Amino acid sequence: FSHGEAINALENFLNTYIPDHLILGMTIDTILQLIRGSASGSPLTIPLVYIYFFYTDQIIMNDLIDKNELFVRYRDEAFITWNHSEQQLSSLFSIAKSRFPEVKWHISSIDYPIHFVDIKVGHNTGHLFTGVYHQEMFYNDFLSSELNQLQNPNENIWNWLRKALLKAVRYCCDSVMFHSETGEIQRELLRRGHSEHIFDEALDEFYEDFGVTVIYPPFLTVNYEKLRKHVSIYDKNRAAAKKERSENSSQQQEISFHLPHGTDWDDTTIAEREHELNKQLPKHFANHPTVKDFREP
Repeated sequence: FSHGEAINALENFLNTYIPDHLILGMTIDTILQLIRGSASGSPLTIPLVYIYFFYTDQIIMNDLIDKNELFVRYRDEAFITWNHSEQQLSSLFSIAKSRFPEVKWHISSIDYPIHFVDIKVGHNTGHLFTGVYHQEMFYNDFLSSELNQLQNPNENIWNWLRKALLKAVRYCCDSVMFHSETGEIQRELLRRGHSEHIFDEALDEFYEDFGVTVIYPPFLTVNYEKLRKHVSIYDKNRAAAKKERSENSSQQQEISFHLPHGTDWDDTTIAEREHELNKQLPKHFANHPTVKDFREP
């Protein structure tokens, strides 16, 4: 697709999601001017591609939402569910292709389990199921920033277990898949030389933290649904708190610094002293949290 189409998509995106039309003090028009003049291989190229994809997805996504289906995108891959005829699905993609002929669509079904990044996806007689895809999870460097903590338990084993159990709840569609995953976590822990007692204690603590009453045996499905609901609320609260912190940090307080001087200083002396101060402050306080953004008026 053309650079102009990507710019149009970006302009729509910014006007929709940046209500005050400013990012770090720059107006949307300024941002568009900078990007129009940037090279196609710049660091902004990939974000522009994904924003463009976002708008190409709207036709399909709106139809799926109307039919109570799922639509998930990650980078250049998308996952959807479809419970209608193949002809209807083919018609939907034909409309999308006619609007955005530059986008190449490669469609795969889930007649057998597949993986979407590190999520295992399949169906059992038409019923969707999800779980953790371990080959991707433990061997793909693409996900190393998060998964290193899962595949390399260190001395802080409790954090490792909590992350792994949270991932299991987020990914596993029912109690059967969840218990299968907790078994995988336990085996991974044992392979690293840790005792089974640590796993059992951490699992009980995890259930207690999320307000689940455990019945052994079995761990009832209704309790697992309650666990998933509580983890979902936990994730939403964390996301809201992160957003609030980000907004607060972006609203930096500006402090005016007035240079005191004697009544016998002439304009040249005052200018020289101000120049020297403006020079020395950034030099010696570049990493200071309050002074690091100092700028000369």
